[in-house]
Amino acid sequence: YRATLLAAGAASAFTLPVLLLLRETHEPSQMRRWTLSRGARKTLAKFIATDGLISLGAGLTIPFLNLFFVQELGASPAFYGTLSALSLGLRIAATLAAPVLAGKVGSVRTIALTQRCSVPLLMLIGFPASLGLAAAAFVGRNSLMNMAFPIRDSFAMTIVDKSSRG
Repeated sequence: YRATLLAAGAASAFTLPVLLLLRETHEPSQMRRWTLSRGARKTLAKFIATDGLISLGAGLTIPFLNLFFVQELGASPAFYGTLSALSLGLRIAATLAAPVLAGKVGSVRTIALTQRCSVPLLMLIGFPASLGLAAAAFVGRNSLMNMAFPIRDSFAMTIVDKSSRG
């Protein structure tokens, strides 16, 4: 575990010079008090509510999946680590495929479809018939739930007024 954390820290340290080279190029045209129209507040409240519920659910479950796999399902820490790496790889592929899907069926349908399909998989993780089924559900849920996040962010930026985006 220590070696893994040290390796991750070392890899992250390579980003520090890049961060130090970044400079702010945008200058605000004028400072003004940030106010929102009634419509903008309603739109933002909808996004905050849905994102809040998703984040609350994820925050209450996802951090404990490693314990569940190891302690309840009998997986080894190495198995869970490999499963997490596989899941991340498939999530990257799914995220890259999301714009294609959004182009075919639309942004809102892509978001709804992928995130709704991930819910039964989350339930399969919690009530597994076997470790293999739980592992497959974990990889599928992770890919489906997270692939639509960039599409959702892009959609939010298109319907929120430019002055309210910050």
